[in-house]
Amino acid sequence: MNELLKHMQKLDLKVSLKEAEKMLPAFNNPDTQSDRIKNLAHHLSSVIQSELDGEMFFQLESSKTEYWHPAWLVDSPIYTLFPRAHEEIQCAGRCYAYGESTACVFHLMRVIDSGLCVVADSLKINHDARNWSAIGTKIQKKMEEKYQTKTDDWKRSEPFYASILTDIQAISRGHRNPVLHEVEKKYTDPEARYLLAVTEAFMGHLAENGMREKQ
Repeated sequence: MNELLKHMQKLDLKVSLKEAEKMLPAFNNPDTQSDRIKNLAHHLSSVIQSELDGEMFFQLESSKTEYWHPAWLVDSPIYTLFPRAHEEIQCAGRCYAYGESTACVFHLMRVIDSGLCVVADSLKINHDARNWSAIGTKIQKKMEEKYQTKTDDWKRSEPFYASILTDIQAISRGHRNPVLHEVEKKYTDPEARYLLAVTEAFMGHLAENGMREKQ
């Protein structure tokens, strides 16, 4: 009975909870006849059923529950170094879990954009959320400079920025532009799940290379 009360509280079944509380003395009394217990249980079941009829419940696919859960990625460097982006990627995860794949991708593009904002700061250039090309152009120009003119810091970090350039080109061409500018563009579950993995890897890559959001 105590477990049932806990579930009623979680589901906010106020009417059923009041009925159950009135029945507690009888349930807890060892002298209560079994027929009385049976009748009370039947009545309580009817009250619960009636109250639940006014509620709506969603069932998630077992393969998607990880993305819905508030603990998703909490133990990752994304949570520590990119807290605002982490909130956004959790929104994406919930959209994916609820079957809203296009909305999921939209949130993921916002996550990517927040990461690129940090990359732009590291390159000492302004970031325009409407256009990621400035970051790619800056990286491309730095990579094309003569090796002798490059600083030691850039030489060490060039492989990292080269990977960022590849990511920008792929994500912008294949996903960012369609999801933002093509209303008829829809994404499937497999596409959304793939981009969840890509975005997690991208943000994790930034974190591993010392990038983090401004406080």
